[in-house]
Amino acid sequence: MTRFAATIAVLTAFAAWAGAQSNPSAPLAAEQLRLFQSNRELLENLVEHSVELANADTPVAKVKACRASAKDLGRALRDAADRDDPDRVAELGDYLAAVLRHGLAPAIDEARRTIPAGTAAEAELAEQARAATEDAKAFELSIPALGKVGASAKAKDTRAKLQHAGEALKTPEPRNP
Repeated sequence: MTRFAATIAVLTAFAAWAGAQSNPSAPLAAEQLRLFQSNRELLENLVEHSVELANADTPVAKVKACRASAKDLGRALRDAADRDDPDRVAELGDYLAAVLRHGLAPAIDEARRTIPAGTAAEAELAEQARAATEDAKAFELSIPALGKVGASAKAKDTRAKLQHAGEALKTPEPRNP
């Protein structure tokens, strides 16, 4: 009986000690709520831009909708970098690089092929492409080279991905009509 009581006492003490330990990697309820709210806002914006893209009736409107999605992801990436969250930076950076490479760059390329030279639409496309290239560089530079995020291999890889994706957005030279 004494052995049983001693075992129960030891197990109870061990359970109390284990329960008192906090899991530093598990987000607190307040942090989970904040992430949910920021993800919800980001997702709502991305859905809105997807609807704009689906309803776009001109090549430049498609470029604008893709660029708006990239800007929203870029803002979220910058916020994650400001919070020193390298995992979130890597996650959002992957999404952003995909939007730049597989959404915005092809939309710009298609617009270049279909918009007649010397038109106002061509000038507007050139401005959108120039601004998108500047945005991509700003997104890349929003990932710090130093600190917790800068030391992360994931964040460094993300920075390289964004650099390559930004290179796909070269500003078109105006064509002669």
